[in-house]
Amino acid sequence: MNIKALATLILCMTYSHISQAYETIISQRDGSLSSLTINSGKISLVTNNTSSMELDIESEKELHLEISDYNFDGFIDFSVWHMDDGMGTYMEYRVFIYNRSRKSFEEAHPACGDEFINLKTDTKKKRLTSTWFTENTPNICHTKL
Repeated sequence: MNIKALATLILCMTYSHISQAYETIISQRDGSLSSLTINSGKISLVTNNTSSMELDIESEKELHLEISDYNFDGFIDFSVWHMDDGMGTYMEYRVFIYNRSRKSFEEAHPACGDEFINLKTDTKKKRLTSTWFTENTPNICHTKL
């Protein structure tokens, strides 16, 4: 199964951090398997039963999982996002890129600002586009991973 088909199959799997737990398996084309568990705002990721990562996403809003190829290398990456805790007007993303040599995921950071806000993938230019603010003025940020 190609990455686009898998991403379409799993894209936007959603869970409520208040009452549900969610688990999915990510199968990479190099044979690596990762188990991703989300429960009560905590994310556990175990790859090949060896490397692991624990994250705590602090948000009062519902968390969402997206599977995609954020660095355009043909391997599956993922992000977790939620609406901002203020007025709920923008989406805050945390993006995790698969590292082939380490067979693990590493968090990516935008070229501008502290976080990916309203993230979009630009497949033609192979970059991520997000919003960042300077003195309450929105700006466009382009990030190549």
